[in-house]
Amino acid sequence: MKKIIILGLSFCLLFTACGQHTITPSEGEDLSNSVESTSLDTESISIPSEQETKPAKELHPEMYNQSATGDYIETEDAIYYYDKMRQRIYFSVDNGSHFYPLCSKANCTHSDKNCTASGYGVAYYKGSLYTTRFDSEADLFRIVQISLDGTDQGVIQTIPFPGGGGFNCYYHNGKAFLFYRPSGNRPLEQLKDRFFVTDLSTGELTEPLEELLQDGLRIGEFRFYNNIMAAQTGGTYSDSRHEQIRELYIDLNTWETKEYMQQVEAFSWYLDNQKLYYLVNHNKFFECSPEQEEGFFEQDLQTEEIVQCLKTDDLLNALYDEDYIYAMSYARDKDGQYHTLYIYTRDYELVDQKDLEKYEFLNYVSSERLFFSRNFDQGKLYRYMEKSDIGSGNMPIYDVNK
Repeated sequence: MKKIIILGLSFCLLFTACGQHTITPSEGEDLSNSVESTSLDTESISIPSEQETKPAKELHPEMYNQSATGDYIETEDAIYYYDKMRQRIYFSVDNGSHFYPLCSKANCTHSDKNCTASGYGVAYYKGSLYTTRFDSEADLFRIVQISLDGTDQGVIQTIPFPGGGGFNCYYHNGKAFLFYRPSGNRPLEQLKDRFFVTDLSTGELTEPLEELLQDGLRIGEFRFYNNIMAAQTGGTYSDSRHEQIRELYIDLNTWETKEYMQQVEAFSWYLDNQKLYYLVNHNKFFECSPEQEEGFFEQDLQTEEIVQCLKTDDLLNALYDEDYIYAMSYARDKDGQYHTLYIYTRDYELVDQKDLEKYEFLNYVSSERLFFSRNFDQGKLYRYMEKSDIGSGNMPIYDVNK
């Protein structure tokens, strides 16, 4: 298995609150989000300890777009994932057949702020897991280090909460990134995005984009690969006119920025070795410009040359890994929403396809399995498929936790 630290696929338009955690100053810290109670006997489960677990492989650390909705990590002995609906970290030691909350608290129901599996996102770095927690009483965020068996947890940094608004947490190459966007009901001079960076080795806290954001520049849709962070911008808080979306490529070592005009609107991205892979569609939800061709594209980030590799029709989104491209089409009738999964080689040859259940979609691709969620509960993994069955013409799907 390999380590994968990812960002969510862009199912929502730029600069909306989709995917953000929203907090008001008076909000309590109950993170339950309708978590079902469980009397799980964790003593009967063999959780690898930090000493017993091999380090996560870093075969392809530049990969980020392996999932549609959350953070996933593979080590040699376990899979960890963050359920963004329940705001809990789950683990599996049987390759994803069963998942359990990464909680070390005895008799915990996993339904309140005291559950030690709670947090925002999850990352792996040098033998430990990391997450971010919000303390409403102290009005601050805590970056928390967690042992791989969930038992040892300690705070490495605290970040004051700037006030009502939304935030997202990202993790990449040994750093935790906390992006804050203020709510709109405040004076214009207070409408400034904030971008906090915590070094997971030293705990050092910096705000490297403070000068860039000083004049109210709006940024979002962060994507990470190697030592580059890609972000999108479309104007400032003081300028209500619509500007063409621009791409910012930010060097994570020097924090120097390079700007591109975005040439297409695309919603499935994969960055690898100075090349950008993406899918363009004309789905009604995204309203792409009619002059844009639909299909799979590749762009060389050095020369900026764009090549259309395959023309497609009605593909909604796609996930990528080193072996395949996993694309889904979308259909809707009076009974609900339906997706069909199409699997292509990296040379864009169709090798298999599968009709999914109502409201079901591909969420996460591990080294050995494909995991599926449902639209009404996007944080939970319900079913899985074996990658070894791809191309066989028979791809059965199995229930998780059965």
